[in-house]
Amino acid sequence: AIYLPKGFAHGFKTLTDEAIVAYKINALYHPASASGIFWKDPDLAIKWNEEHPVISDRDAALQNFSDFISPFD
Repeated sequence: AIYLPKGFAHGFKTLTDEAIVAYKINALYHPASASGIFWKDPDLAIKWNEEHPVISDRDAALQNFSDFISPFD
């Protein structure tokens, strides 16, 4: 298990097709408030080592870190 503070940017890569990812949040989920950073932002240079990633449409359309405006400021 890993615990992340509110507003902490995070990403993950599962290594199997049967992974379970569960979230504990401090309020009801509100999809319109969701934000994030593009997983393959070239400025972050994260080496995911994945040729065919499965990425949600929402995550594929996120902005680069340099354009991100935090809702927690």
